[in-house]
Amino acid sequence: MYRRAGDLDAPGFVFGKEPYGLFQAAFYKNRDDDFQYIDLSSLSNQRVGTILGYYYDEEVDAWLDRNSVPLAGNDALEKNIRKLLAKRIDLIIESTVVMGSKLKEMNLTDSIVPAGLLGEAYLYIACGPNNPDSKDIVQALDDGIKLLRKNGELDEILSRYGVQDWK
Repeated sequence: MYRRAGDLDAPGFVFGKEPYGLFQAAFYKNRDDDFQYIDLSSLSNQRVGTILGYYYDEEVDAWLDRNSVPLAGNDALEKNIRKLLAKRIDLIIESTVVMGSKLKEMNLTDSIVPAGLLGEAYLYIACGPNNPDSKDIVQALDDGIKLLRKNGELDEILSRYGVQDWK
């Protein structure tokens, strides 16, 4: 799920200038399926597994509201994966980082593959508007991420988790 930083998600909150990650949403399919996501019209006749409470953008959300039955609970992604393997659904929409981690955990990285990116958005950290130190905190975070990137420590940290720098 993704949203733009600012009043849409957090009215009055203080945001830093530096992103702290990149969220990418993708569709996933069984390896033997030749489907490729191009745009919403390419989803006609596709059964898409979703998770209750995840949001993407207005157009995608409207399509999903009409064409999917979302699952809820801590194991919703795993249930969707099992439904995909059983061919009860055709696609799953999920964060690339989350799905990659879950597929690795379930030893399914060769069975389920990306079918196309839906979109991406930078991730930001924000502080509450009532905290008098909010501006100083987000500035310190911005300065810290710049330093970690410059001295190579950010790449070192991210590589432990199989994540690449987003810039």
